[in-house]
Amino acid sequence: MATRSTLLRSLRRGLVISTAAVSLIVSACAGGGEPTGAPSSIDDRGAPDGSGSTSSTDGVAPEAASPDGIHDSPAHQPPSTDGEPATLTVVSAPASPIEIVDDRRLAALVAAEDAGSPLTGYVSGGPPPDGIPSIDAPEFWTVDTARATRGVGINDDEFVVAVTVGADHRAYPIRILIWHEIVNDTIGSTPVVISYCPLCNSALAFDRRVGGRVLSFGVSGLLRDGALVMFDRQTESLWPQVAGRAHDGTLAGEELVPIPAQLQSFGDFRSVHPDGLVLSDRTGVERDYGRNPYVNYDRGDSPSIGLFDGVADPTYPPLTRVVGVTIGDAAIHLVRDDLAESGGRSVEIEEVPIVVTFSPGARSPLDTSELAEGTPIGAVGVFDRRLDGLTLDLVADGPGIVRDAASGSRFSATGVGIDGTYVGRQLTPMVHLDTFWFAWAAYCPSSSAV
Repeated sequence: MATRSTLLRSLRRGLVISTAAVSLIVSACAGGGEPTGAPSSIDDRGAPDGSGSTSSTDGVAPEAASPDGIHDSPAHQPPSTDGEPATLTVVSAPASPIEIVDDRRLAALVAAEDAGSPLTGYVSGGPPPDGIPSIDAPEFWTVDTARATRGVGINDDEFVVAVTVGADHRAYPIRILIWHEIVNDTIGSTPVVISYCPLCNSALAFDRRVGGRVLSFGVSGLLRDGALVMFDRQTESLWPQVAGRAHDGTLAGEELVPIPAQLQSFGDFRSVHPDGLVLSDRTGVERDYGRNPYVNYDRGDSPSIGLFDGVADPTYPPLTRVVGVTIGDAAIHLVRDDLAESGGRSVEIEEVPIVVTFSPGARSPLDTSELAEGTPIGAVGVFDRRLDGLTLDLVADGPGIVRDAASGSRFSATGVGIDGTYVGRQLTPMVHLDTFWFAWAAYCPSSSAV
């Protein structure tokens, strides 16, 4: 019987898994028998007819992008520039097999092999480097266009990764990131990488500048502790996403500067930033945006067995959703279900007062086949409680609301004051990770529950 890890590797190579195959994944996890029916598939580049072509069939040429990359009118996907599928090479490492890389062979792998000590701690997620295509020339819709069917057509209860740099507010829909995992963008004058790992539901943003040069990142196709491993195209060093640090290669030990990123509902984003920009689905490749290729993933009892090369911490079930925060060497985590029950919590880490908010309604992107129909799990935010030299005592005050005990001012789950003394004021977002327990525990084994 095919295993869950085999199916997930195939899925990540670009296959469309049919209902029967999804049942097989669930059955494999539960130890059941193999159902009947064969999975349907598309080629590695996502063309439904297997041809690899992403050209429009209606004879209408793609609309030209405006100079600033923002669109407010209908557009067709531009033809794909993908070449033929890469020739695959099998590479073995005794402690942790790296099964698939392409002809370019990531420099870190080559150096390790030349030294006679293959890299350990990595497994293949299925695709070769860049087999999951990053978005390197992102285009954006206005908020209003993103809501319309002629734009992304995103629903208010779908997740986006919200990032603010200066006065520039941008949302990167999970319906797009789930197919690309990495966006190389520039916000204002800051080159950033927006990253999302579907297998651990982690969204992180970083400044792409390291050692005086700007790096461009891609999806390596490798996983470490079940999570996305990025690689930079300048040196081909390997960067586990959750760590934000190069683990192997020329830049090993270098760290990226994190930028606060919030996994929040699109409705929350547009209510706070009506003039914000939303990543367009004009990506240069054709994908079924709005469909979840990881159906029922977060309904399982364990992460992708075979893709997680470690022993999951038994404190919680591996797919328990947690919110983790680190400052220096200190790490804390809160269980999301507890936040949903309490409505939010004020805590401290390394004497920094923070509030973790909860807003109901946002739907899981890793549940049903259509993202718009996923189970509501809500969204969280993490903010510094200090404002105007004072530390606010914020307590839950209804769904998606926290209230300052001293002034009575209320704040939304996005950290914006909605009435009273602090109306219109924004609490400072904190870098955090909204992820599954297995991923958080692997990278922060000394984390304390609060």
